[in-house]
Amino acid sequence: MEQNEKIEDIKRLVEKYLDLGDMNSKVIWKWFYLGRDFEQKVNRRIDQEREKSEQTVRKEIYNEMMEFLMKENEDDEIKKNKKKALKEKMRGAKVIYELFMKIGQERINNVKETNVTTIIKLTTSQKNQIIKDFKKK
Repeated sequence: MEQNEKIEDIKRLVEKYLDLGDMNSKVIWKWFYLGRDFEQKVNRRIDQEREKSEQTVRKEIYNEMMEFLMKENEDDEIKKNKKKALKEKMRGAKVIYELFMKIGQERINNVKETNVTTIIKLTTSQKNQIIKDFKKK
C-alpha cells in the first residue's frame, strides 16, 4: 500500500512538471499571436496608406494602443515608460512571430524549457542562426 502511495506521489509530480511545459507553450503562443496580429495590422495599414513609411505606421499604432493603456492623471514620465515598455514587448512579440513563422509554428508546442524572455532577447544574428539550423533538419 505504501509503495502505491509513493508511485502516485511521483506521478502527480510528473504531471505538474509536464504541465509547466504546456504552460510555457501557451505563453509563447500568446506572444506569437500578438506579434502576428500587430504585423498584420502594420501591413494592412501600409497597403492602405502607401505614402506613409513603416516606421510612421508603427508609431501611429503604438500611439493608438497607448490611448487604452494610459490613465488620465499619469504624468509624462509614466507615459514615456509605458510607451517604452509597449515598444519592447511588441518587438519581442515580433521576434517570436518571425522566428516561428520561419521554423514552423508547430514547434512552439515543443518548447518546454526555454523561457519567453530568452526568446525575445535573441539578437537578429542569433535568430537567423536558429532559423538556419532548423532549415538544415
